Amino acid sequence: MISAKDGQADHRGSGTDRENPAGNHVVIRCREVDPGVDVELAHMKEGTVAVGRGERVDKGQLLGRVGNTGNTSEPHLHVHAVRTGSGNIFEGEGMPIEFDGRFLVRNDLVFE
Repeated sequence: MISAKDGQADHRGSGTDRENPAGNHVVIRCREVDPGVDVELAHMKEGTVAVGRGERVDKGQLLGRVGNTGNTSEPHLHVHAVRTGSGNIFEGEGMPIEFDGRFLVRNDLVFE
């Protein structure tokens, strides 16, 4: 875990916070892949981020819960990946992600 933030209140209705675009979030560094990838999970519910900077995370571990924080107009989980070392999470080289072998596009739904 290279970054974690909690403490931002969830928006009521459709408010947004452009000064804190990711809201409550975590950034995980995936070291087992080549090239390395940093994955951001953003807009988490206040008080639910369950991990901290420097902590190792395992498959299936709870990281937080979906919320409505940051620059967003509705509750959802934003997932974004960049190549490690290519820049920060907002400006780095984007990397594709598959979920159970499926490449998602905007507004796709994933169920557990």
